Amino acid sequence: MKQCSHFQFFIAVMNGEIAHSRLTNMYDMSTQSKSKYESEPEIPITIAMSSKVFNMEKQLQSGTSTSLGPALSFVKALQEVNAKLKEHYPESQELFKVLLINDSPSDFDRLNNAIKIQKLGKLITPLLMEKECLISELKKNNTHLYLAATPGLEVQEALKEGIAAAIMYIPETAVEVSETQLRVVFDGDAVIFSDESERVFSADGLAAFLENERKNVDVPMNDVWIITN
Repeated sequence: MKQCSHFQFFIAVMNGEIAHSRLTNMYDMSTQSKSKYESEPEIPITIAMSSKVFNMEKQLQSGTSTSLGPALSFVKALQEVNAKLKEHYPESQELFKVLLINDSPSDFDRLNNAIKIQKLGKLITPLLMEKECLISELKKNNTHLYLAATPGLEVQEALKEGIAAAIMYIPETAVEVSETQLRVVFDGDAVIFSDESERVFSADGLAAFLENERKNVDVPMNDVWIITN
């Protein structure tokens, strides 16, 4: 059984933009920010990730060992989507591209070797950069989503710049997931629909939330873009 990750993020595709969910005030973006994203090319969807979610290092008594990270199945599924689209639409541009961010020159050759072994060279572009340059490089490459291995300022700074960002955790229990199908889970509240029910729960508790749901059971929820206008 393969060691794979539950993808610890929710994403929504809205007007070509991938937006991270459950982040306070993410949908309260300014008109200027919205215009910026709406004017950017929709394709390719660029996903940048820390090399640590692709290759992991483990400290063993005999030394350091490198193993495949939790993002591998996700990346392989992205490549499969690209391949299928090319098969059916030969003239089309590839939908996804992946930037693999590495800040250690000593690991760069080993990372390139791992990409070749996994036959992901067409999809992945490895980038060597200092941490201080991360956000500017993400913006320069029109990044839609950044995946980090651990919590940190990089994720917060990416979000402040309007780049969707999340942390990809390693599951405690190994889970087998498809490497040929891209499966996305959409969180309804505050992603596809507005967060109106969640705001009731946060402000007044469970009883008020249940009462609000009962009263409005026949009223369709607004979508996210309606409440941002």
